[in-house]
Amino acid sequence: MSYQVLARKYRPREFDDVAGQEHAVRALKNALDLGQLHHAYLFTGTRGVGKTTLARILARCLNCETGVTSTPCGICRACKDILGGRFVDLIEVDAASRTGVDDTRELLNNVQYLPTNGRYKVYLIDEVHMLSTSSFNALLKTLEEPPEHVKFVLATTEARRIPVTVLSRCLQLNLKNMRPATIEAQLKQILAEESIEAEAEALGVIARAADGSMRDALSITDQAVAHGGGSVREAEVIEMLGVVRSDEVGALLSALADHDVQQLLAAGDAIADRAASLPEVVDGLQRAFHDLAVAAELDLAPDESLTPFQGRFSAEDLQLCYQIALMGGRDMQFAPDPKVGFDMTLLRLAAFEPSGEGGDSARAGAQESGAPAASPRLERQATDAPPAAQKGHDGRVTGRPMDRRAVQKAEPPVTPAPSPDPALAEPPHPAMEQTPLPNGRDGGRDALPPDEPMRSESRALGGSVPPEPAREGGVPPPANVPSTAASPDGQPAWGEWHEIVAAMAPQGVTAMVLENANLLERGDSVWRIALDPGHEAILNDKQRAEVANLASRYAGHTVRVAIEVAALAEETPAARRARIRAKQEEAARETLLQDDAARNLIDEFDGRIESVTPIAPAGQGASE
Repeated sequence: MSYQVLARKYRPREFDDVAGQEHAVRALKNALDLGQLHHAYLFTGTRGVGKTTLARILARCLNCETGVTSTPCGICRACKDILGGRFVDLIEVDAASRTGVDDTRELLNNVQYLPTNGRYKVYLIDEVHMLSTSSFNALLKTLEEPPEHVKFVLATTEARRIPVTVLSRCLQLNLKNMRPATIEAQLKQILAEESIEAEAEALGVIARAADGSMRDALSITDQAVAHGGGSVREAEVIEMLGVVRSDEVGALLSALADHDVQQLLAAGDAIADRAASLPEVVDGLQRAFHDLAVAAELDLAPDESLTPFQGRFSAEDLQLCYQIALMGGRDMQFAPDPKVGFDMTLLRLAAFEPSGEGGDSARAGAQESGAPAASPRLERQATDAPPAAQKGHDGRVTGRPMDRRAVQKAEPPVTPAPSPDPALAEPPHPAMEQTPLPNGRDGGRDALPPDEPMRSESRALGGSVPPEPAREGGVPPPANVPSTAASPDGQPAWGEWHEIVAAMAPQGVTAMVLENANLLERGDSVWRIALDPGHEAILNDKQRAEVANLASRYAGHTVRVAIEVAALAEETPAARRARIRAKQEEAARETLLQDDAARNLIDEFDGRIESVTPIAPAGQGASE
C-alpha cells in the first residue's frame, strides 16, 4: 500500500476528532441535534485549521442513512462515499480556478434538481473570496432562497473580501488559529499511533513553526521524520527549519543584560554563520521578552531556559526591548540584506533604554527605598565608556552608547519646598530630570547666537559674582539673585525676559503663554509672571505646571511659578518679535523700491508690492 501523508491519514472524520475549534463544533452539533439547520454556512480562518474538514463532516451528518445526526455512523454507503471523495451529491468547487460568472451559472443550473443518492445536495465552495463580482451577484438570489434539498458551505481565508450581501445570507463560523500547546498534544498522539520516536522539545519547535495551522504542523512532521531517519529530534528539526535554539537566545539575552555589545554582535554572528533564519531569531527574542515580562508581572517562574534572566531586566526594559525587536523584525525586509537589519536591531537593543516619567520615577522610588538593583543593565555608570570616547556638547559619550541614568545620578536630588499657596504651581520632578536644557535658538524665536552665552549676574554686575560652570544641557544657569537687583543700565540683572523664554524653549500652548507675558519678579524659589488678558483663555492648570517645569529646569532647582492675569507694562516677547518683523519687512520693502528692476516692473505693469518676506531670520534686527 502506498504511503499516505499524515495530514490526509489523520484528517478528522467526526466532530469529536476536531481539536482546537470547540466553539464551531458545539454550534454545528447543537444545530444538527435540534434540527435547526441553516441553508448556508461560511467557515473562515487561516489555512490548515479545519474549514474543509468541518464541511465534509457536516455533509456526512446531513446525508448519513441513519438520519440527520451529529454523529454519523461511518459505515453506510453515503458516509463511505463522502470519505472516499466519490459522493455525487457533494459538489466541491475550487473558486480560485472557477472565478467567472459563466462557471457560477453553470453550477447553479443544476441546483433545482433533486439529490441523486443523498438527502441533501451540498455545495462546498472553497476559497469563495476569489469569485468575481459578477459571480457573487449571480449567486445572491440562490444563496438567499435555495431549494429545500440544497445546502451551501462556503470556505475562505479572507472574509473581508466577500461582499457584505453574501455575508448577511450565511451563518458565519470563524475558526481560530490553533495554540502551540494544542498542536503539540495532537502531534504527540499521532506519532505515538505511528510508533515514531519524538522528543517533546522537537514537537514544541514544530508547533511554533506551524503558526497556528495543524496541516502545516503535520507536513513539517512528515519532513522531520524523513530528515531524522524515522525519528523526530530537536537538533535535527532546528537544523531543518533554520530556527533559533534556546541557548542561542540565551546568549543574546546574557549579552544584553551585561551590556556587552561586542559579545552581543559575536553571538549574532555565530547564529548567522549557522544559516539560521534571522527573522526567526528576532521572533525568538520577542517570545523571550514576552515570557519574562509575563512571569515578572504575575510572579511566575518562566521557562527553564529563561530562568537565569529572571530579575535581570526591569519591566520597562522588557517592554522597550520587545518593541524594538517587533519593529526590527518588521523592518528587516527593507534592509539591504537580513544580516544588516539583524545587526542594527541588536545595536538598538543595546543602545536604547527606557526614559520617561514612568520608568524614571519607578527607578527613583527603588533607589530611595533602598531596593537592590534589578540588573547590571540598570546600574551602568558613565565610567563604562572607553578612554578614547569624547563628550559632545550635550554631555553624551560619542564613542559608545551611554546610560542616561548615569548622567542623572551625578546631579544630587532636590527636595521641593512645600507649597501652601494653591495658586503656585509646582512642576513634576521626573520631567525635570529627563530632559536636557536647550542651548540654541529654536526657529525664529529671539535668542542669543550659539556662540554667545546668556547674560548672567556676573556680567551685568561687572564680574562681582563669579559665573557658575555650564550644566549638562550646555546653558549656564543664571544666578538666583533677588528681583530688585539691577545692572547699571537699569535692566534686571538676570537678563531680558525674551532671552529667558528663548532659552527655556517652550512648545505649543506653553510658548503662547510665556511669549505673551511679563516676568514681574524672580526670587530664589518663586517667580511671578503676568499674562496678557487677551490670552487668559489658554491658561489652565496644565499650562501652569508646564511653565513651572520649564522655569525649574532653567533655574536648576525647583521653582514655583505664580501666574496672574493683568495688564502688561513691558513689551512681551511676542510683541518684540512682531516689532522686529515689521521693521525687517519695512526695510525689505524700501530695498525693493530702491531696486531699478523692481521699480521698472511696478511701473510697466502698474503694480504694487502686496507683501514682503525678509530673508534674514526673524530674531535679527533690521540692521542685521
